[in-house]
Amino acid sequence: MKKITNLIKILVTFCILHTNCIANDIIITGKYAEYNQNTGVAKISENAQVKQNKSKLTSNQIIYDKNKNLITAVDNVIFEDKKGRKTVADKVIYNTKTKTKTAFNAKQEQNNGTYINAKKIFIYEDKNDVAIDSEYSSCKANKKTGARSWLLKSERIEVDKKTKLVMFKNTYINIYGLPVFYWPYLQYPGPSVDKFDGWLLPQIGTSSNIGTFVLNSYYKTLRDNEDVILSPVITTKSMYSFGVNYRRKTHKSFTNVQTFLTKGKDNKQNSYLFLNNKYVSKYNWETNTQIEFINDNDYLKDHVYWKETEKDFVKNSLSAVKNKKSSSLEIKAMTYKDIRNNPTATTYIYPDLSYENQVKKQDYAINSFIKLKKVNVKDTSITNSVTTEISVSKKNITEKGLIIVPKFSLRGDMIKYDYKTPLTVNSIKYTTGNLNRITPFASIVASYPLNIHNDKLSFIAEPIAGIFISPKKENYAYIPNNDSSDYELDEYNLFSTNRYSGTDKMDTGKRVTYGLKLKKWEKNNYIEAFLGQSVNITNEKIYSDYVGNLHIKKDNYTLSSIFELDSKNYSVRKLESSASAEFDGIDINTTYIKLNPRNDSGLKKTQQLNATIIKTLNKKWKLGTEFTFNFYDTEKKLSKQSLLVAYATDCECMETTIKYTKNYSKDLNKPETTVFLQLEFKGLATVKTSDILRKIN
Repeated sequence: MKKITNLIKILVTFCILHTNCIANDIIITGKYAEYNQNTGVAKISENAQVKQNKSKLTSNQIIYDKNKNLITAVDNVIFEDKKGRKTVADKVIYNTKTKTKTAFNAKQEQNNGTYINAKKIFIYEDKNDVAIDSEYSSCKANKKTGARSWLLKSERIEVDKKTKLVMFKNTYINIYGLPVFYWPYLQYPGPSVDKFDGWLLPQIGTSSNIGTFVLNSYYKTLRDNEDVILSPVITTKSMYSFGVNYRRKTHKSFTNVQTFLTKGKDNKQNSYLFLNNKYVSKYNWETNTQIEFINDNDYLKDHVYWKETEKDFVKNSLSAVKNKKSSSLEIKAMTYKDIRNNPTATTYIYPDLSYENQVKKQDYAINSFIKLKKVNVKDTSITNSVTTEISVSKKNITEKGLIIVPKFSLRGDMIKYDYKTPLTVNSIKYTTGNLNRITPFASIVASYPLNIHNDKLSFIAEPIAGIFISPKKENYAYIPNNDSSDYELDEYNLFSTNRYSGTDKMDTGKRVTYGLKLKKWEKNNYIEAFLGQSVNITNEKIYSDYVGNLHIKKDNYTLSSIFELDSKNYSVRKLESSASAEFDGIDINTTYIKLNPRNDSGLKKTQQLNATIIKTLNKKWKLGTEFTFNFYDTEKKLSKQSLLVAYATDCECMETTIKYTKNYSKDLNKPETTVFLQLEFKGLATVKTSDILRKIN
């Protein structure tokens, strides 16, 4: 071997600033080089570099074996690929023929914190990279200690270059150096992946209702706009449970199907199926399909779907709507079954057709409406009805800012009823009959916004008043009431011509309505309030309850309330309030509901408080509690209570949450205790025992 110093010999094998080599688009540079002509081996040292395209390999020493097509880098080796990803290793062997790089005792770390440390890393040009006996974490290292709060120790890690998925074999999840979970095979996305195919991390936990359970869901992308999740569940109190969730979305449609099947150890099978579909045709018809099927009401009641939505009905419906610039046409049919009460009641509504048209000319608005429907309450009654209405209104604003809106309406109803079992009202039995009526309505509503501004106050006050006149028409008790049972006076319908929902009942007679709106805005803080009342003057003065709302936001404090006060003694008839506050690391969220209805309303007296309080002790620890309190429940006032402890790591990429919940709700077949454990790993996945697993056999 002789040291290369002659420029001519250098150009044969090298072309460098001081000493370099060009071979198969590979450029090797370094300060010093030695070349053995007999063996074809060159040694380059001090600032040695290998460049190929946009990738670069640097080290203190590089050995190039021309005959074996091998480049070996040792001592402080850094390899950077064309995408800027760096690999630091004790040694790297590069096969220039196969374009394969093998890194020994190597580390890979990206800007987003993804970290791999392995005995060997195989880096391929066209194949997936593979790490042997490795550690993986997407959590950045602690700046002081260099430690990572969690990592995966795997026999083998493979990174798919196309899908960006990370696949693990024989893997332990270590938290602060302690192995917590083991899985023989895992497949999870890297930090840049939105969705992927494969097994999700298992969900493991325990519940007093289903015992110990394991859920291991599999996610499959069928197309770019279509996917499915398969969810087998193993519990100690059932033979098997299996769920499927299918979704498909296009620019004109969306479909979502959820189904679950459970077989208990008593061989009893329970299941449900929920389907929702929305489709918009090229003729601007929007169709909505909803299918809900269960084989047992208690199974759905005890299922989390019902808990989260407070579902009272199982509903099946089909509707088609066509909207134009000034009109809409809707055709629908539906059936719904009350699952809260026993025995259950089923109602069929078909057909249900409505058409609405609005014409605006300058300050005038002309609205027309027609509705046809048939309602069949199983074993009770059948009702056929036609309702039509036309209204004309005009908005006037005077020079001083007074807003006056007169309105005239004319409504017609044709109703035919048929009771399967005769209905007795005031000692009179009703079986079949007809009711035809035409009702005119006239109203005028005036409001006057006032901008009040002085040295101490600045707000907008808007008094508003209206007069409503129509012939008094009875809402006969023998007419089936299917869609107007929800009569609730509030600030939204106080100035409406007909304050009943639906078309089965009408709000007629003479009444005067008045109220006051207040508004004050200052940057992101505000106060909004309203208080109003209606007086029926048809025969004698009958004062309605006071209705109103109050919304306040002041820095980190918010309050939102709607209320109804008794007109005589100002007692609370209804109060729905929510509030939140943030101060000194404490987050408080509360909801309060109080309902004290009149005896003839048919509503239940209710008073409930729900509160969540979370205290952030420091950057790592959080403590919290949640409770629901029913004041009128003599059996169990405290219906739900939870305790929560959360711990976040220094790098804030892993959070552990433990939540204990005791639920005494009467809507459950029996009280339930749930332990909720959640481990959240940034950029990897979430491992948790979720409420979705609370399925009862």
